[in-house]
Amino acid sequence: MKASSIQTRLLVFGMFVLSAGCLKSSEVAPRSSAAADAKTAKLHQLRKDKVEVLQKIFNACENGFKRGEIDFIKLCDARRPLRRAQLEMCDTDAERIGVLEKSLEEAKEIEGIAQTIEQGSGEMSKIDVHRARAECLDIEIELARLR
Repeated sequence: MKASSIQTRLLVFGMFVLSAGCLKSSEVAPRSSAAADAKTAKLHQLRKDKVEVLQKIFNACENGFKRGEIDFIKLCDARRPLRRAQLEMCDTDAERIGVLEKSLEEAKEIEGIAQTIEQGSGEMSKIDVHRARAECLDIEIELARLR
């Protein structure tokens, strides 16, 4: 009985292999490739839309911060998800470095504004100035990891 069971399994396996060989890979591959391409394009568009929306939020917060209408924490809360979304769009380390370098420039500008406000009018707390510096350091650390 064991021999016939093995023979049956071999026969079924052989039929499977033969039937699988009847399909050309060109008949199957385009469907999966096209589906993968469509999925990739959809993800790219969603990420792009996300960056655009987060950029609008950040720009509004940055303008409000410069006018003294929005506190530093809200500005940071708007900046971090934008940076993450921009990084998700990157395919290479060179692109990621570009995003991080731009982010660092913006963070340093914000740090300078925070220091000016803190030293001038005193409306900015020392804690916020330290948060601004920490934000710059976070970005510098990410850059150092990539380089």
